[in-house]
Amino acid sequence: MGRSFVSPSGKGLYMSIILHPEFSINTAPLITSAAAVATAEAIEALSKADVKIKWVNDLYINGKKIVGILTEASVDMEMRALDIAVIGIGINVRSIGDSFDEELRKKATSIEDETGVAVNRNRLCAEVLNRLEVYMRKIENLSFLSAYREREILTGNIITANVGNKQIIGEATGIDDNANLIVQLQSGETIHLNSGEANLCRIKNV
Repeated sequence: MGRSFVSPSGKGLYMSIILHPEFSINTAPLITSAAAVATAEAIEALSKADVKIKWVNDLYINGKKIVGILTEASVDMEMRALDIAVIGIGINVRSIGDSFDEELRKKATSIEDETGVAVNRNRLCAEVLNRLEVYMRKIENLSFLSAYREREILTGNIITANVGNKQIIGEATGIDDNANLIVQLQSGETIHLNSGEANLCRIKNV
């Protein structure tokens, strides 16, 4: 989509977690949301930051992005089950300095730049994994979803989203039990967006 990935040496934590899920394929869309909560809690535990979630997979401090999460999965079509899932998590940890260009610094930041805390990346990795293990073991009971909803920042705002080759505009009204974004369109119709069909959800200035 014409976007670049910037990972300056020594500044971030980049990890891929391989899962062999024992839950149903219908639960797969919840993996990214659970990972977002686990990562937010891990960052807060070590830095006392106030971490927010932008549906579905970005974490923010003070209105700037610090984390991106991407989940990919392989499906056993015969068994109608997940074969494997990989969660990729990238966290901006140490002070960015001049590692980002001016345009990127307007949108992205790091834990240290926002809190003044130089978080140990090994400890942060452990905190993320510990929390993620707990949520993955009980993902089907949706225990993480209330924390996700409390942190999510699109709700209550007019947003634009790309759905297929069409852009929609509406008010984000909440997160459903499948971690889909509920949007009321200008026509009055209510739709539920999943991460597979919508991208680049943005708050629209009105």
